[in-house]
Amino acid sequence: MMTSEQTSWTDADFENMGWHDVQIHAVGWIPERYELCFDIDYIVEWLCPADRPGEAKFRLAPATLLFSHVSDVRFQTRSSQGAISITEVQRQDRELIQGAEIATWMWTLICDEGKISFRAGGFTQYLRRSPVMIDSQTLTSDERGGLDFGRQ
Repeated sequence: MMTSEQTSWTDADFENMGWHDVQIHAVGWIPERYELCFDIDYIVEWLCPADRPGEAKFRLAPATLLFSHVSDVRFQTRSSQGAISITEVQRQDRELIQGAEIATWMWTLICDEGKISFRAGGFTQYLRRSPVMIDSQTLTSDERGGLDFGRQ
């Protein structure tokens, strides 16, 4: 279960997490470790007051979303403004890697601008800073400390 004090999550938390409207700032591939990293602005909490529709606030933090045991990566995205925003993350088609004790899933990041799909064993997501409350779903480069794939 996700808590407001939580600073990291794994694929065991998948069912309790959401990435709707999360912006991807950078993608990194570490081939020798079979890792695929996403530098994102994770929306920790949506605050939508019932008495003031349209005045939502968001608790956001820069985060690293790291997938392990990655293969078969496919990018099918197109963005005219450079931004890629996740609509949802899907996990399906669990498969055991032959000769290993590792199961992988087919992961698909459905984005407003297309999709990113790959096989991976799982993920760990790390908040790199404490969440801040803002009116937007995206942090500025200064607010997030630039691009980063840190794991703390």
